[in-house]
Amino acid sequence: MTSRRFGSTLKLLIVEDSPADVRLLEELLHTETHRRFVLQSTGTLQVAVSMATAQEFDAVLLDLGLPDAEGSTAVVELREQCSSLPIVVLTDRVDPEMAAEALHAGAQDYLVKGRFDGDGLIRAVDYAIERHRLYHALEEAVSARERDKALARTEGLMTPTTAATAGSYGEYLIRETRPDVYELLVDEYKSLIVGAVERQMYQDVPALKSRTRAIADRFGTLRAAPRDVIDVHAAAIKAASGDANRVRRSAMSIEAQFLVLEVMGYLALYYRTFMSGPVHERAE
Repeated sequence: MTSRRFGSTLKLLIVEDSPADVRLLEELLHTETHRRFVLQSTGTLQVAVSMATAQEFDAVLLDLGLPDAEGSTAVVELREQCSSLPIVVLTDRVDPEMAAEALHAGAQDYLVKGRFDGDGLIRAVDYAIERHRLYHALEEAVSARERDKALARTEGLMTPTTAATAGSYGEYLIRETRPDVYELLVDEYKSLIVGAVERQMYQDVPALKSRTRAIADRFGTLRAAPRDVIDVHAAAIKAASGDANRVRRSAMSIEAQFLVLEVMGYLALYYRTFMSGPVHERAE
């Protein structure tokens, strides 16, 4: 997948077995006169995988009711073969469990057919591409951090105890030690705040919760402390509300209050699940 800025030509793969739905998606995408889309389509997942491995696409619109794959299975199979491809899933019905499963399986967003217009579809594609980029950048940053810690330990610059304490309990602020990662987290958190307001308008709660848990897991992999979450939270609110009107700023402020509590809760759950050993050792 090539990285393109919003506003440039995007090449999308539509995986949809209904010709009528394919035509509708094409019409919705072409309603945006300031954007250009190069579209290809297929009605089966098998052909989609072949196309995606042979060509470069910026994103895929994936129906969850294909002849050869249904539900989150389609997402899993596509991700296994094309991990660098952002996925926006499409469903025929409001099914919170299926939507949550698809997002957990690796999709960046999901849309219910008949409940979005051209702007909503294009915005979902743009957000999916950006979230996918941020996710991989964070993964690379975490890997680099772990390599640095291992190297420092072997060179005697850091004892195992010091490394575990600093890494597991947020002794060092991410904002100070990894400003690059901090900026990525702020961008993703800002997208989450904006998405929270939009999702509530459509009562699209499952997708919001899945994204909230995902960013909490990001904090967890970075061994973040609560003060790291607050730092990112405050910076993201400031960035998100910059160009918003008074009503939208108020809505963001309300949603953000709930959001930070949910992130903290999921972060605590992450540490209880994956860090129970070090926590108990420290308590002793």
